[in-house]
Amino acid sequence: MTREVDVVQSLVDLADTLVADYDVVDLLTGLTDRCVHVLNASAAGVMLAAPSGDLRLVASSSEAMRVLELFELQAREGPCLDAYRTGERVAHEHLHAGSGRWPHFATVATEAGFNSAFALPLRLRETTIGALNLVNVRAMPMDEADVIVARAFADLATICVLQQRATSETQRVNEQLSHALHSRIVIEQAKGVVFERAGIDMSEAFAAAELRAQPQPPPHRRRAGRHRRHARPSSVDSNLVVAARTGHPSCDGRRGSLLVAAPDLGSAPDDSSGDFSVRGGVVMSSRLRLVGEDARDGARLRIGDLEEAISRLLDRHLSTAREWFPHEYVPWERAREVDRGADWDAGNSPLNEPARVALYVNLLTEDNLPYYTGALASAGGDGPWAEWTRRWTAEEGRHAIVMRDYVMVTNALDPVALERGRMQQVSTGAAPRFDNVADLLAYTSMQEHATRISHRNTGALLGDRVGADVMNRVAADENLHFLFYRDLASAAIEIDPSTMVAAIDRTVRHFEMPGTGIADFPALARAMAASHVYDFAIHYEQVIVPIVLKHWKLEHIEGLDAEAEQARDRTLRYIARLQRAAQRIGERST
Repeated sequence: MTREVDVVQSLVDLADTLVADYDVVDLLTGLTDRCVHVLNASAAGVMLAAPSGDLRLVASSSEAMRVLELFELQAREGPCLDAYRTGERVAHEHLHAGSGRWPHFATVATEAGFNSAFALPLRLRETTIGALNLVNVRAMPMDEADVIVARAFADLATICVLQQRATSETQRVNEQLSHALHSRIVIEQAKGVVFERAGIDMSEAFAAAELRAQPQPPPHRRRAGRHRRHARPSSVDSNLVVAARTGHPSCDGRRGSLLVAAPDLGSAPDDSSGDFSVRGGVVMSSRLRLVGEDARDGARLRIGDLEEAISRLLDRHLSTAREWFPHEYVPWERAREVDRGADWDAGNSPLNEPARVALYVNLLTEDNLPYYTGALASAGGDGPWAEWTRRWTAEEGRHAIVMRDYVMVTNALDPVALERGRMQQVSTGAAPRFDNVADLLAYTSMQEHATRISHRNTGALLGDRVGADVMNRVAADENLHFLFYRDLASAAIEIDPSTMVAAIDRTVRHFEMPGTGIADFPALARAMAASHVYDFAIHYEQVIVPIVLKHWKLEHIEGLDAEAEQARDRTLRYIARLQRAAQRIGERST
């Protein structure tokens, strides 16, 4: 791929995320990675102005850059600050410790190995909202062509922040920046937990803690328990199973189901919070019921009632989704380096163990998702819903293709263990069964967003630019799927608020991610939580809060009958307990 194509592809991929909804921190982190990749910078960082006017660090490409940027803020000197204050680009070709316009910054930068710095303001007309900082280990000026590309990246960063204002009539730019800064605080807290408890390198902890989580699909909607009880012993390679530092409870469905793994709390005491409990760092749901037990009225809402909304959202999806081809993302040249005649050895994998576990689970999840086609199709006959179901199935199948091709040519995972895992996962038939449309919409909205987060975090964990591109491409599709289901659920709330609130109540209290059919899934989920691919805090902060409380506005839905009012109160009490449990986990981890 030529540099010009690389630049254009980077801009297209970043712009592709500017759809109806996106996470500012996610997008800006990806932008810093692109700056390093395309501009041959050694590191990059983005700062945004808080409502008070002070700059705050939002995204960085490495732990070393994060530390340098934080020092710049503390010392109140450096290229980002100057670019923000002046609204002009700032270049320093050669940093000398203790001298120049930023003596303190230069000292810390050179100690970290950086010898030149370049910064651009994030500016729209006369309004400056932050700055993009690029540093390099080489002491040399930045090529003018690279300056133009960097300016384009800076403009894109500005647009991505301000775009949220255009897509949400009730939000102002200061609220968007505050949200982005708060997200960064959460990431920093998580990174500290990983560093302290897992004893891993700070750079690894940073990559893992930027995004986090690992739930699974609702037990009350699956009919796979009997299959798991009769499943043969796991044949998953031992390299893919990370033993938890503390004992994890059995998740066989007798007392509860694995909701989402929390960070390892060592010998933290057990805790109970009503509908769930925290035992040895794993959050357990204590109420397992079939959907039919409390979803009798869900059948009042039918797919036919939503046909107009489905047609509109399907048209939006088809106009927004970008055509892409798996083979263009696969590094085929690496296949020549793999000895297919030898037994697979973890020592020859380019990935560390946490990354292998996350990639393994995410790939098997994608293998199994088209299995859900039957559940989706059963909700309605021909028409736009059937067209959506077929399109969704085709896109999910493409995800498994590109991920598996990447794994095979890079020797990332044991191909024998992977295929055995796929056979067991798909053979169990572990897929949701929805008794009604309302439960289907509530669950798919949360599951698609959680899956997107898991893919994105796995990409960050791989430590491979090509692998990250693969996972980010898949995550971008999952985001569009999430938006379809979330907005269709919103339309259903307008039509039948009581039925939807009852479904939201069931889904929130019994939510699980796809994956429980995977052999040794409890141990794998613990490992993914330890590396913050998906953990308890992420589930609460990035799924429950933005979807249920902010977008659906559960607290403010009107026109509910008495049973739905009770369901809403029950859900809000449960969410409050989730929040307190997340806070207790954080306190114990410090």
